[in-house]
Amino acid sequence: MTRIKIAVLALAAISGLTSVLPAQTLFHQPDTAPDYSHYKYAEECLIAIRRIADSVKNTVPVWSDTVAYKKESLLASNSTKSIETGTQCLNKFSADSISRDDAKYWSEVFLLADMDEKVDSVYLRIYDSIFALSGRQRDSLLYMTFSEHLQVFRNARPVRFAKIKELYDMSKAQLPADSFVLRMGLPSIIRMAADDIGDDSTARLMAREVMILNDSLPEDQRNSPMYKGFFIEMISRALNQLYADSLLTVLSVDTDAYLSLRKKLWDSAGGDNASFDRFNGPLGEVVPPIIADHWYKRDSAVSAGYTKISASTTPVSGRINLLVPMHGGCHNESITTLGATRKNPSGGCWPSYATLRRIKKEFPQVEITFLVNTHGNIGRAAPLNPGAEADTLADFFLGFHQIPGLLAVVERDYFRLPGLDRRRIDVPTENEDNYTLGTSGSILYYGSVLIVDENGKLVQIMQHLRDVNQIKLYEFVKVLVNRSNRN
Repeated sequence: MTRIKIAVLALAAISGLTSVLPAQTLFHQPDTAPDYSHYKYAEECLIAIRRIADSVKNTVPVWSDTVAYKKESLLASNSTKSIETGTQCLNKFSADSISRDDAKYWSEVFLLADMDEKVDSVYLRIYDSIFALSGRQRDSLLYMTFSEHLQVFRNARPVRFAKIKELYDMSKAQLPADSFVLRMGLPSIIRMAADDIGDDSTARLMAREVMILNDSLPEDQRNSPMYKGFFIEMISRALNQLYADSLLTVLSVDTDAYLSLRKKLWDSAGGDNASFDRFNGPLGEVVPPIIADHWYKRDSAVSAGYTKISASTTPVSGRINLLVPMHGGCHNESITTLGATRKNPSGGCWPSYATLRRIKKEFPQVEITFLVNTHGNIGRAAPLNPGAEADTLADFFLGFHQIPGLLAVVERDYFRLPGLDRRRIDVPTENEDNYTLGTSGSILYYGSVLIVDENGKLVQIMQHLRDVNQIKLYEFVKVLVNRSNRN
């Protein structure tokens, strides 16, 4: 029988069915219980687990990204459904077949399924192959693999902190004595992990270990062009950990004294003034006023939640100021669906918005200014003229997210590439030029927070208000507000 005749008969059969049965019976219902064990790639399993986790979160009556961050959340276990899904993904999978390139991703699935021992079996096999090598290639691969192994357990939920310390002890026994880069980097990773979960004693212990290693550095290693910047960064972070309480105590008295202590610690790490500014930003400099084309003010007394104002001056003299550069597309939801109810927002900026609302509620005297530049469109919305885009941004930040403060919108200049390309190339704004403050580039990083004291001096640049940075921002603001109130 020819293919054409088969197709005709099939169509006839379908036609006969549709005449006596409801149309929907021709189609299978969506599979509500998929067999995850047939997945071939770690990414498939991780996405499936994430879907399950999101469905569990959606049953919680709060927006998880808008509650106050607590370090204990890093120690919270995954849901039972997530563990079950991870287990199903791995039922037909052998840890012995994982390649070096796939180790990190499959290890995440193993940990989500509570199969921690499988992760070790994967990496121990990789270590055996590395120890067969020699010289710089061996050291480089060891550092990369030990670091990845530690980070896998650090990024897991719950954080396997005891395992992290065990791995560090193993690394000290296995790493060559002259591998200073490796020996300096690994305790730094553990210091950060300990700081994240609030284990101050371990964080300080690891910081002291970094300093001990620093004292043993040969002069040629310390001044090596390849590693000098790395050593300075690791040592500086360790010193800031050890002197964290002292730094805040000094800041509670005077900004200049605080910056002086910061620079002394940087000098102790082997840095100079130029590298201090590159790494930390031009702290202590008086910041210039923000220049904008459109100004909006949060106003709960009006139905929209905000009003457009003629102009404003910010930073406000005599007040603690938080300057927050944001990108108009810094959210997952489409700008065209504002107002839709979402219980579990996953955009990276949601925690930032919530943190700033909490700070303004506790410290109403703090001035918060969002700085946004136009880009011609927002999210999936069609290209907008600058005025309409500014109004839409105000609706998003001040109306939808109820950002407590000012919104300054700059109409960014741009040009388009010639020919068929036509891509838009943005031109630096006047604010970005002004906020280089003598350094090599603008300090107005998207998603960061510039903390400015009552005298207009830049105290700190916080990168991304996620996790422990939320707590650190709160600590800085509290110290500065209390100092301002006393004065």
